Amino acid sequence: MDIKSQIKKLAFEQKTVKNSDILKSNNVSRQYIARLLKEMVVDGELVKGGNTRKAIYSLPENAIYINPKFNLKLKNKNLEEDRILDQVRLSLPGYNSLREEIKKSFDYSFSEILNNAIEHSRSKTIDINVGINNGLVEFTIQDGGVGVFENIMNKYKLNSEIEAVQDLLKGKTTTAPHAHSGEGIFFSSIYKRHNKK
Repeated sequence: MDIKSQIKKLAFEQKTVKNSDILKSNNVSRQYIARLLKEMVVDGELVKGGNTRKAIYSLPENAIYINPKFNLKLKNKNLEEDRILDQVRLSLPGYNSLREEIKKSFDYSFSEILNNAIEHSRSKTIDINVGINNGLVEFTIQDGGVGVFENIMNKYKLNSEIEAVQDLLKGKTTTAPHAHSGEGIFFSSIYKRHNKK
């Protein structure tokens, strides 16, 4: 039996498996097993929970046996939302087993909201929490910045945050027109409403 098959068998029997579980019965390096586990996560054969040193893995159908959430605290310096999204996809248990339309909605909304925090919040840190519940993805992206409504209110000299919300709901409001159209938050809110039905 090859090592990948052994890993799947062990994950089925124990519900979860660790790097050390596989090393016990194979004469291979820890690095080789780590690379193999990473490949299996990327291919959707396993889901990963925990950080690199204490990571545990399960079959997608048993993802409930590992931590179903992904948390990350970042310094807001030289961040790229696509690289962070890739990290979330690889680390979030059950991501690969989501329906395609849910993955598409999440990828778009997460990237747009994170981009907004990176480029506009002026916050030193960004906290990310992502979890899967009943086949849907829930996430929060928190920053300590000025806030989108206050930013728009100040940029366009509006009288209140309510006016900023109304402006934002039109769909093309941005404080950085040279960088993007400002439709990200607008379309993300549509995705959210659509997928709650």
